[in-house]
Amino acid sequence: MEIRGDSSVKPCFFLVISIIRIQNQARNDSSELFSIHHDGEKMMAVKKTSAKKKAAPKASPKKATVKKSTAAPNAKAIPTKQTKTQIINSIAEDTGLTKKDVAAVFGSLSNLIEGHMKKRGSGEFTIPDSGVKIRRVKKPATKSRKMVSPFTGEEITVKAKPARNVIKVAPLKALKDAVTK
Repeated sequence: MEIRGDSSVKPCFFLVISIIRIQNQARNDSSELFSIHHDGEKMMAVKKTSAKKKAAPKASPKKATVKKSTAAPNAKAIPTKQTKTQIINSIAEDTGLTKKDVAAVFGSLSNLIEGHMKKRGSGEFTIPDSGVKIRRVKKPATKSRKMVSPFTGEEITVKAKPARNVIKVAPLKALKDAVTK
């Protein structure tokens, strides 16, 4: 991935980079079809004109370097719930992207999540640098059964339920740690 411009790229922009990398990996192509440009005012992903496959470099026995987290060091508390427009405006201001570009990133992220959750999809998606994992869980069918109602003490019949897919969203360690601070 090629990043041009100053090195103080905002953390939200790494979401765009992650999505572009995922799209490149989905193509099973070792060459990257997009490059990231930063001209001081705005950042954009630009499609490369010539994408040639390169031979993978041989791994040399070097010491592993520790990669620093790209998340914001201390996020400020936001006392009120934000609307979609407010969220897009806030991210556009923080990253220097246009509102249209930020909306396009969210649209692409939505499409990626939907693709993973479909019947033949992987069934699991982790949003990079956010601490959120989304999973598809298959619930088995249940038979109808009789039970005692906890409210009235009467015996009631519970209807049968068909097999179904349920979406579960779970926080990861990074998000849990951010909340407990």
